[in-house]
Amino acid sequence: FITLTVQVLPETARQEVLWSSSDDSIATVNAQGRVTGISEGIVIITATSVADPEITADYQVSVIEQDDTVEVQDPSDIIITGENQIVVGFSVYLLADVLPYGASLNVFWSSSDESVAVVDEGGKVTGISEGKAVITVVSARDTSIKKSMEITVLPYIDFPDVPNLQGYTVTILTDQGRIHEYYPFDPDYIPSDKYARMSAWEAVEARFNVKFEFGEYPDQAAWGSPRATWINENAAKNTHTADMVIMSTQFLHTLVSAGSIVDVTEFYETYGRGQLPPDLRQMGTYKQKLYTLPADLPGGIYVDQGLFYNVNLVEKYDLDSPAVLFNRGEWTYSRFLQYVEDANSVLAEDETVLSGSPTLYWMGMSHAAGVKLIDTNNLTVNFRNAYARQAAQTLRQAYLISWGDVNVDEHVTSFQEGKSIFQSGEFWFPKDSTRFAADMWGENTRFGYVPYPRPDNLTKSETRTNLGVGPAYMMLTGVANRPAYVTNEAIYRAWTEIVHGSIINIQNDPEFDIDVTMKRTAAFKLDEDASLEAIAFFKRDKLLYDPIIYGVVGYAQMIPNFDPVVTEGRDYFEAVDSVYSIFYTTLLELYG
Repeated sequence: FITLTVQVLPETARQEVLWSSSDDSIATVNAQGRVTGISEGIVIITATSVADPEITADYQVSVIEQDDTVEVQDPSDIIITGENQIVVGFSVYLLADVLPYGASLNVFWSSSDESVAVVDEGGKVTGISEGKAVITVVSARDTSIKKSMEITVLPYIDFPDVPNLQGYTVTILTDQGRIHEYYPFDPDYIPSDKYARMSAWEAVEARFNVKFEFGEYPDQAAWGSPRATWINENAAKNTHTADMVIMSTQFLHTLVSAGSIVDVTEFYETYGRGQLPPDLRQMGTYKQKLYTLPADLPGGIYVDQGLFYNVNLVEKYDLDSPAVLFNRGEWTYSRFLQYVEDANSVLAEDETVLSGSPTLYWMGMSHAAGVKLIDTNNLTVNFRNAYARQAAQTLRQAYLISWGDVNVDEHVTSFQEGKSIFQSGEFWFPKDSTRFAADMWGENTRFGYVPYPRPDNLTKSETRTNLGVGPAYMMLTGVANRPAYVTNEAIYRAWTEIVHGSIINIQNDPEFDIDVTMKRTAAFKLDEDASLEAIAFFKRDKLLYDPIIYGVVGYAQMIPNFDPVVTEGRDYFEAVDSVYSIFYTTLLELYG
């Protein structure tokens, strides 16, 4: 159902109207303007002034089929991804994909020998002593469905022959104005691992006789394709003045094809100690070669995509906090629709509930169902998944109720101007001057976050979010005037030891609490306690890696095909089938 509102002009005129439908077999309308769909088709809803029946207004409504029959399927298989070797005192993460998509994602983990390795409920395996242990994951829905992986625990060995880099300064480039997000010695450093990282940083700099510093990309290296072009051009001319960059893996294939970044596969196998989680390793891999460096630390924020909302608007109209609904386990497709309906009934005429690209909502809502639209493990494109279609149907209903500007990023005017409650976006957007400025709605601007809603028949524990692409560290080729004794291997080794030392320092901190750490970090972006709690829910075991948004073709290719499914009622299967071959061919090229 949807509820229509009407205003009789002038504003001083009598406002009572009578509602009618052109075809009650398609849709009916009650005295309050609530339209209920009966069968598929198009119907005209008419409002007639009680004071003057000659004054009418028509509104066209499309009634589409809603498939509420999606059921949680029985699991048939589990795929484990992750490292099969671990060093004493370190941890690795194993991920379990329960197939088919639509099956319950809840699993139990166990170790055959906890004196060798232990595993927690999220698949984090920690090496205790040298030896072998079998890690088993079992479906919580059907304990006969299980999969095992043998883990070898190796002794900790301090790598010998530390290279002397003779005071060389390794420069890492990042976005302008964002050094404080990465450099622990910056007074405005955001993450709460500051002292653990500083201690490891100083120890490695002394040990290798090296300095690590951050710089900013120049103006001509603006984010996106211009940055990739700038990197490629300088690599070709051997004019890079930096050694490493923080860059989106969205452009990995472009950089690799141009020979602009270093293949670190062998370095990782030698020095990595398995400290690159499987999803991050997939994200940094192109044609079976690894190009990104370890950087992940406990307590980081793993959320990439989500719904960001105007806390002031929510409170102004006394609406429920979306994050509170999620935290209570109520944020489902149907509750999301009800929220849109309830909010729309109280908003001003020029305000809307939702805004942004429907395509991004669809991708996020599919991920919330645990569905990888692009599966790099099984090399499948899952656009025809029942949950994905149900997400599209839900969004079509939401669009007909209340949707502002259809666009992406900072180009969604209705959200920028405080006229829409929600916009799809990325975690780094809030309080970033290029996306959602800290004063976007005035001095009291406050941002909230809620993940995309999940299907009604899945529990909160089964919902997931996409890891996304995030910032990744890459080593550059074509560095000008670098001494011969400063090798790529030496830089990789020094950087990796900073990461490893930071991990050990965090693990040895008796006061470290991952929930507290995640909330502190998120508080630099979000202004609502419930939103911080929602962010902290998504630890490593609640992530999936689906490169559809950036890695395989990208969402920009999907938008002109999928947005009309929501905005115009275009046939879902026709839309997704029209781009299937593009995504599948690229998937095989990158991951086959």
